[in-house]
Formats: sequence, C-alpha cells, structure tokens
Amino acid sequence: MRQLTPEAYQKLLQKKTELEKKRVEIAERIERAKELGDLSENIEYITARQDFNFTLGELDKLEEILRDLEIVEISSKKNCVTLGSTVEIEYNKKIQQFTIVSFNEANPSAGKISNESPMGHSLINHCTGELVEIQTPNGMLKCKIKKIY
Repeated sequence: MRQLTPEAYQKLLQKKTELEKKRVEIAERIERAKELGDLSENIEYITARQDFNFTLGELDKLEEILRDLEIVEISSKKNCVTLGSTVEIEYNKKIQQFTIVSFNEANPSAGKISNESPMGHSLINHCTGELVEIQTPNGMLKCKIKKIY
C-alpha cells in the first residue's frame, strides 16, 4: 500500500480530473475527425485515437494507484523520521539534508526523496542520533541521523 500526504493525494485527484477532461476533449476530436471521411488515411483521426488510448492508459494507472493507498497525516513530532520529515544525515564526513515525500512528489535535485526510495524507506521510523544502513546501487551506505525537522 502506498502512502501519500494529503497534499500529494489532492495532486493525484487534480491530475485525474485533468485526464478525464482531456479524455472528453479527445473523444470530441475523434468525432470531428470521423466527419472528414476515410479513416484509414485520416491523420487527424489516427493521432486522436493514439492520444485517446494513451490518456486511457494514464487514467487506468492513476485509478489503480488511488485504489491502493493510505493517506498519512504529517506528524508534528519530530523525534523520528516520518513521511514529511526533513532529515539531516551525515555519511562519509558529508552532511546532507532531505525531505521525505510521497512517490509523486519526489524531486531528488530539490532535496525531496520518496519514502519508497532505498534511502527514504531506510530512514523512516529511525530517530535522531541513530546509525542507519542504506542499501544503494553503489553498495551499503552507513549514515547517522543528525537532525529531524
């Protein structure tokens, strides 16, 4: 079961609404393209059908995600790492800061890592001062949790 913050859940609902509107618009494009005649050589019809099928696929994926999730309120307690925590870790004499976010909010270059990523998953439920081992593609990383915001 995937965990989402209330904000991340709202973003998914908004995306679903946008895709549903797009589906209707594309269906109208298909109907207009049908009026142009021979469908086998009608590029407008062909591209509209492709767009329609892609949009349906995206909607199906999104609805599957929405069926199997848990909305998690962000805790005001900052003793241990939870979804929504900003955590400062030390490893290899470096200090780095991340915010643990839902899968659909992840942006590593902005310091936002998914709770489903190896690092995010490993840090969840650990507290300030703890040593955490994180399995990464480059091997085992040992880090210490310095602060949790």
